[in-house]
Order: sequence, then structure tokens, then C-alpha cells
Amino acid sequence: MPSIEYMTNETSDPYSFPAVGHLYEVDYGGDLLVRFKFHSLSSMTIYGMKGKYKDFVETVKIEVTSIRQDVFMVAWQEENHTTVVHVEDFGEKVIYANITKPGNEFMRIEGPFRRVE
Repeated sequence: MPSIEYMTNETSDPYSFPAVGHLYEVDYGGDLLVRFKFHSLSSMTIYGMKGKYKDFVETVKIEVTSIRQDVFMVAWQEENHTTVVHVEDFGEKVIYANITKPGNEFMRIEGPFRRVE
């Protein structure tokens, strides 16, 4: 499996994680709209944009794994012990999220995403 490298504007390596340094918005439908700012391969800030998560902001440590060309698994645990695992498909512009909340409530959601900046 190829190693993950920072992606600069000058490279188009499909095995490099393209999100670093960018802000993305994911629309999971209903009142669940979230933004993710990727600071590095190990840090990201989550912003809740509407609904019950509006104004939620948290910076988390992430782990990024290359699955195949343009597809990455991104995982983290939030302060309240919510655990999230994304499969982020940059080719198709869709995120598949598997979330386990405190108390073992499990959610599986998906939605399209777009780069905001």
C-alpha cells in the first residue's frame, strides 16, 4: 500500500490525501450539515453548521489510511467519546460515515461533500 504524503497544489498523486489545508462541507441530509477543516494528516476541526449540531466546534486528532486511489479512511474520537470512521471518496465526492456515540448508539450516514476553501 502506498504511503500517504501531503498533497500540494503542484501534485495530483491520487494516493496523497488531498484534504490537508482545506475546508470541506458535507451534507448528510435533513438538519445535518458539517464542515471539516484538515490542518494536517493528524489534526482536523469539525464545525456543525445547522440543526442540533449547529455551533458545535471541536478539534480532533485523526488517523488517515489510504484505501485505494482517491479513497481514504479517516478515523477519530471526540471529547465525549463519540467514535467516527469515514470512508472519504474524493473521486465520487461522497463520505460514508460510521459513528458510535456514547452508550453504544450506532449511526451509519452518507452524503456528498464539496471543497469550500
